Amino acid sequence: MMMLCLSRFFTCVILILIPMISIAQNRYDVVITEFLSDPTPAVGLPESEFVELKNRSTTDYNLHNWNISNGNSSATIKVDYILKADSFLILCSSSAAASFAPFGATLGISGFPALSNDEGAIVLSSGTGTVIHALQYDKSWFDNDIKASGGWSLEMKDPDNPCTGIGNWTASISADGGTPGKKNSVNSENPDPEAPSLIRAIAVDSVSLVLIFDEPMDSAAASDISHFGISNNEGSPVKASSVAPFFNRVELSLQYPLAPGKLYTVSVQNLMDCSGNEIGMRNECKTGLAEKVKPGDIIFNEILFNPPSYGYDYLELYNRSSAIINCSELWIAARELTGNLKDPVNLVTEERAFLPGEYLLLTENPDWILSHYPNTDVSRMIQIGSMPTLPDDLGKVVLLNESADIIDELDYDHHWHSPLLSSENGVALERIRT
Repeated sequence: MMMLCLSRFFTCVILILIPMISIAQNRYDVVITEFLSDPTPAVGLPESEFVELKNRSTTDYNLHNWNISNGNSSATIKVDYILKADSFLILCSSSAAASFAPFGATLGISGFPALSNDEGAIVLSSGTGTVIHALQYDKSWFDNDIKASGGWSLEMKDPDNPCTGIGNWTASISADGGTPGKKNSVNSENPDPEAPSLIRAIAVDSVSLVLIFDEPMDSAAASDISHFGISNNEGSPVKASSVAPFFNRVELSLQYPLAPGKLYTVSVQNLMDCSGNEIGMRNECKTGLAEKVKPGDIIFNEILFNPPSYGYDYLELYNRSSAIINCSELWIAARELTGNLKDPVNLVTEERAFLPGEYLLLTENPDWILSHYPNTDVSRMIQIGSMPTLPDDLGKVVLLNESADIIDELDYDHHWHSPLLSSENGVALERIRT
């Protein structure tokens, strides 16, 4: 407050100085730095879910009408709350606010969205709908099976590296099970030096492609059509759009339609991730229009049914046809001795092209596979929620299409192993001819 007086008339006016509060929002100025998705059994924190925000900018923000979402349901902050520069805020349900208040600045929200224990999304948006920060998580981020079972939060290591997923998150090491409202127990410098990679491209239809990257991309650069090229297709795309909220996808609209039965190469250049790393050598991939899968198009090529202790089975598929197959059309199942199929499982829940001559590996735990078979191409792995039962002695596994037609069937026996092996544990069986 300041008093201003006019000496001639001795009239004074009181001026109230109000701090400048930004109404503009910049992505990643405010980031999600910690969350507790499974509060039971409690370690030292309240037995309720929370999300911690940090204002990593030099600007104060009014969070009125900002939104927190789990991807399915969301809640809006209905009050004026000034999140000061370089400060933390605990978001939780209204009923849990009093329990978290002793830990730091807390704001209870009506309808606070429930966080999935196993895997899920958290999206923070401004009042204008701008995505400020978003992440997709799963239990592997804990890197600790005991802490993943409940009561421990996941903490971000380096708030200045907000776009890196599992590489910048881990379980809290605080004796309380988390550090809501203050600097994280795992806080450390953890910059992102890696160039982003183009993983694959999906042809939604003849004039629409979706490009998938391994991390969030700079949305401005990803919306410039001159940064994209498609072989055997005249001209650049007519439109490019970065897809919110995770920005690891780009939608392309083509000027000329893709031809059935033809492979195309999509290439990108001058794209950057949110840390400013420019895309490197992994900047192109094959794509094309998918065709209906037929019996014999795809075969089982390798199987590990007797992994070492605490290991995981895997199945390898090979596309020996000349057709692009949509993985969402494929199912796997075990066949019981009675001949019945048991618990068919869809390979993927979203579109994914299976290219001619390509191999795909199916497993419940890609991290275990990579740790024991480090030469495995992670881009060709598919994580299956529940693999078919693969007995250690003999069994049957079936590949089907969505009409339940058999594409391939493998009737395996552990006697196929060489008798010279001292142990069959961890040794896969491979097909000799494809």
